Parts: sequence; structure tokens; C-alpha cells
Amino acid sequence: MATKIYSPSEAAKLAGISASSARGYVKRYTDYFSSEATPPKGQPRAFTVEDVRLLRFISQATRDGATHNEVAQRLVAGELDAFDWWPELEEGEGQEQQTTALTTMHQLQLVARLFDRQVDEYRLRDEEGRQREQDLTRQLLDARQQIGKLEGQLEEMNRQEDENDNYQPWWRRLFSG
Repeated sequence: MATKIYSPSEAAKLAGISASSARGYVKRYTDYFSSEATPPKGQPRAFTVEDVRLLRFISQATRDGATHNEVAQRLVAGELDAFDWWPELEEGEGQEQQTTALTTMHQLQLVARLFDRQVDEYRLRDEEGRQREQDLTRQLLDARQQIGKLEGQLEEMNRQEDENDNYQPWWRRLFSG
């Protein structure tokens, strides 16, 4: 059975929000909407039943005082699944929207995106750590080289001092022995 698709104005009306609010929500929460609701530039926007439900969830949460960051955290936590609201469907529709799956494909895609972002962030941190380690190793080798040079200079100075301490004028060397 085909999934019901709504125009932006129909979706906004069903969700109980203005069309401009719907546009703002889609822009702010792009990762959570279907590909129909976030088409490439120049393509018409359309909303699935899940998208309309998401619009309503966001609207309800912000009306209840949640910030947009808190709404995003709730979406990641899976609170949309427990949100008991569906757009009013025409006769015969709706049964295909209920599922026995433990999670929706949309949620899996969201989690995968978040996971990919975390992996990218850890890779960046790892690369920065490796670069820092190389810099510190280079500095350590330079410091060891400087220490070696200074030790050599110190030995030379001590040797010269010892020679000066043992220095006897020529007449003492000639007659003292």
C-alpha cells in the first residue's frame, strides 16, 4: 500500500502549525525528516505521515517550554516513538503506519548519522593527538641534542680548568723535578 504524501501546507495544517514554522523545523531538524521532506534544491518538498508526526512532536515540545537543543536530545532518546499522536487519516489509511518493528528505519538512520559524527570526531582527535605526540617527540630529541652539546662544552671547560690548575711556570717545571 502506498504511503500518504502531504504538501507542505497540508502537513503544517495537520500538525497545527504555520507553514513558516514547518519550514523552520525542517531546516533546524533536517536529520530527523525523511528525504521527501528534505529534497535536493529545486525539487518539491513533500511530507510523509511520520514527517507530519515529527512536526507535531517538535511543535508540542517547544510549546511545553523545551528548547530546540532539548527537543533534539529527546528525538535522539527516541521519545518520538512514545508520542501518541498521528495525523487524522482518510478512511482506510493508517494501518500500514503501525509497525511491530522495535525501531523505525528513520531512527536507525539517525543513530547511524550520530555514530558517524562521533567516529569522525574521534578520528580527528586521534590525528590531533598523533600530531601533538610527533611535535613533543621532536622537541624532546632537540632538547637531548642540546643537552649533549652542553655536556660536551662543560667537559671541555673542566678539562681546560684542570690544565690551568696543573699549570706551572716554566722555571718551576725546569727546577722542581
